[in-house]
Amino acid sequence: MSFLLQSIYVFFGMLGTDWLWTFYIRRSAEGRAVSSGFFSLLIMAVGGTVAINYVHNRWLLIPAALGAGVGTASSVWWDHARKKKDVPQNPPA
Repeated sequence: MSFLLQSIYVFFGMLGTDWLWTFYIRRSAEGRAVSSGFFSLLIMAVGGTVAINYVHNRWLLIPAALGAGVGTASSVWWDHARKKKDVPQNPPA
């Protein structure tokens, strides 16, 4: 696999892993054991697969870090926007 394809894979793999972390934290905070356990399983599977790639080439830490940053920022933004839709803007008096 070329370095460019590995970089793209690692970037999106870390982006996805951070999205999974968001869901895991939310489900854990809600006390949903089975759901949080499922997300934990996915975090290890996706994160471990990505880590195997950048262990062999340290330059892949750059797209991994960028993917993690974009993943965290976008998942928090998405979750915040979703919550705003669920809460009535002008509750009845």
